[in-house]
Amino acid sequence: MTMANAVVRKNKIFKPHTYFKTRKGLRVSNEFNRRVLARQPVSILYRGCEGMTSFVLPRLMSDHEIINEFLGGIDEVFTHGITLDQIAEKIDLQPNGKDGELLNNGQTNIFFYVSVIPKVYFESHFAVSVKWDSGRHEWWVCDWPLNWFGGWGSGSRGFRNTTLKA
Repeated sequence: MTMANAVVRKNKIFKPHTYFKTRKGLRVSNEFNRRVLARQPVSILYRGCEGMTSFVLPRLMSDHEIINEFLGGIDEVFTHGITLDQIAEKIDLQPNGKDGELLNNGQTNIFFYVSVIPKVYFESHFAVSVKWDSGRHEWWVCDWPLNWFGGWGSGSRGFRNTTLKA
């Protein structure tokens, strides 16, 4: 993403509970609300998308395989994990499913999210999927505990941070 495409955040504060509500153009799963959003503070500082990169999965891959091959191993997940403001900014850059870095062709966009309030390892690390639903004209946001199901399909896109978490 170039800086020309970046969404300018004037107040530098992100309110995850306000943003991640089901509304026109965005559907948020109940599990995401319960497992991820419930552990968020009322507001957080924007991290921004500078330094985010993406990669396309070459084959069906488990979370463990993706983390090892693209994020440098489980110890690096906190460094390369994505924050909720970054997911929101990516969605905002593609209103109505317009073309951009997020896949809008039925494939899954995968963000390895790390809670800003970590409790227990498996409670603070999740894969958040963002998928465009062309029939309902909305982005669908869900979360998955690590290694909860079989894997992510070939052609799915993953995201990581290349800069250290602020």
